[in-house]
Amino acid sequence: MIPDEIYTSSSSTKYLIPPLLIGSSIFIASAYKSFKDTKLKNEELINIYIKKHIEKNSPNRFLDFSEPQLIYKK
Repeated sequence: MIPDEIYTSSSSTKYLIPPLLIGSSIFIASAYKSFKDTKLKNEELINIYIKKHIEKNSPNRFLDFSEPQLIYKK
């Protein structure tokens, strides 16, 4: 026969705590790794974006004027 009610004792916590600790540590570690990987990938994408726009609009395009000569004569 199957009992109508199941009573748990305080000894069941010793079976409940280790899986919770393992599961929560795996969750926290994977969230941290995802955060670090996303940050690294975003930095790479920013660098690619900057390089692409520097190549498209080079500084020489804006700095093509001759250097001024400052000569003071008395």
